[in-house]
Amino acid sequence: MKRFFSVVLVLCLLLCSVSALAQTAFTPGVYTGQAQGKMGLVTVEVTLTEDAVESVAVVSHEETAGLSDPAIESIPAAIVENQSLAVDTVAGATMTSEAIIAAVADCIKQAGGDVDALQTVVEKEKVAGEKVTVETPVVVVGAGGAGLAAAVKLGQLGMKCVVIEKMPVIGGNTIRCGAAYNAVDPELQAAQGIEDSIELHIQQTYDGGDRVGNLELITVLCENALDSIHWLEDLGCEFKQTITTVIGATWPRTHYPVNSIGSDFILPLEAACEEMGQEIIVNMEAKELIVSDGRVVGVLAEDTATGTPYEFRAEKGVILATGGFAADIERCRSYNPNIPEDITTSNHPGATGDGIDMAVAIGAATEGIEYVQMLPITGNCVSTAIENQIFVNVEGNRFVREDGRRDVMSNAILEQPEKYMYMIGDQRVADESITGSNIDALLEAGKIYRGDTLEELAEQIGVNAENLVKTVEAFNELVKGNGEDEFGRAVYDHTIEVGPFWASAKQRPCLHHTMGGVKIDVDARVIDTNGEAIPGLYAAGEVCGGIHGSNRLGGNACADIFVFGRIAAQSAFEEK
Repeated sequence: MKRFFSVVLVLCLLLCSVSALAQTAFTPGVYTGQAQGKMGLVTVEVTLTEDAVESVAVVSHEETAGLSDPAIESIPAAIVENQSLAVDTVAGATMTSEAIIAAVADCIKQAGGDVDALQTVVEKEKVAGEKVTVETPVVVVGAGGAGLAAAVKLGQLGMKCVVIEKMPVIGGNTIRCGAAYNAVDPELQAAQGIEDSIELHIQQTYDGGDRVGNLELITVLCENALDSIHWLEDLGCEFKQTITTVIGATWPRTHYPVNSIGSDFILPLEAACEEMGQEIIVNMEAKELIVSDGRVVGVLAEDTATGTPYEFRAEKGVILATGGFAADIERCRSYNPNIPEDITTSNHPGATGDGIDMAVAIGAATEGIEYVQMLPITGNCVSTAIENQIFVNVEGNRFVREDGRRDVMSNAILEQPEKYMYMIGDQRVADESITGSNIDALLEAGKIYRGDTLEELAEQIGVNAENLVKTVEAFNELVKGNGEDEFGRAVYDHTIEVGPFWASAKQRPCLHHTMGGVKIDVDARVIDTNGEAIPGLYAAGEVCGGIHGSNRLGGNACADIFVFGRIAAQSAFEEK
């Protein structure tokens, strides 16, 4: 696969400095430095001469495969190229970038160098070339889960495409997600005594979105979710054989890939694209859809590294897979003023609604654009599966049903003292954790907590120990069938009584998903304001509205992107 992500191209994005080596000197040698990344320690090896950084290499890390690769490739090269620590981070892999830079700075200090002298920056000027025209049967805009699924499906149908991605890394929000995937799976669920049906999945999705979602789209989602899992398995994605649930799912039908991270999806899709010869171009920002005689025939774009304009001409059509806009906090608050001003986002920085805006500019209708979802947790937890955990406030008390809707839980947290909560579980949660091997790194970094007793755990997180013990005891009685939960919780598995005991970091709601977007039909065709399909334009994933109503169930997004990504490809293939 021809990937336009190279060290040379990424370095064009980096800020460099005038060499400051005249102001500092090093004790020659090979040095090892470490710094905390997103998932664990990043270790670098730096070779220094008396007056130069000769080489930088990342020798070990626990960062997410795929997501961290551009930073691991480009940041060391940039430091050596510019003889400077003042290089910009790679968008989408910021924490990994910062960890590499910090670890190299540690090596500089060990060698007696002046770190501050290597921080002066000067911006490189972009040099735009002449417009480049690329012709292809289909252009896919966005290299997240939906876009890559569409590219792979097109390849399976024998059709070439070009995928353009404005970020320097592929994967979008999919590669950052916890990979929870909802699908009714009679075989696996029956083995665990779970009763389920496609009709129940449809009803819960519809009800969970306040019955404003499009039932036809919801039906397509739920009826095809399991088939898309099997499709992913055929591509090399391995799934656990245990069905669980995830925050906001409301029912145990959640599948997880073996590592429970989004790269479990993205890496097999990328490998399939490479094998099929599908072209992926990163650092390529779509600007405008090209329309001729009422039909979408291509995309105008710009190389973000150089400013060079591109014109992608598409014989069969364009598939929008650009995601939502939950990285644009002000835009989200304009639709929902109840969102706190100081809220953060779980989204990658490229999720700013570009595809929606481009489609609207040519007459596309939107659906549910005002519905914005907050996620009750912001990360740094032992597990996002909730059947064996409880939520407690700073007083050590439960305050909401943990198996409920995400919007209800988020609003409940914001009503608590200090507006945060902790997730509490026992050793069995850690043993079954979707975080897996990252637990030790998170413990060492102080991002999760462990106590041999509940009292010890309460002291670590600063909650009332007596209340926490009583809360856990009361929950255990509910699990044993003694009494009814005052909050209406229905999903349990086991008690919380096998030590040691675990707690998440403080959890505050964050912006997570935008349910609204362009209007589509069951064939993933984009619909205009007159109710007609726009010829040559398709969409899949979070760029679309109507599927999740006013509130998305946890675990439905991964099913959404793969089901409708494949459908969009099929429709584009059949375009006449």
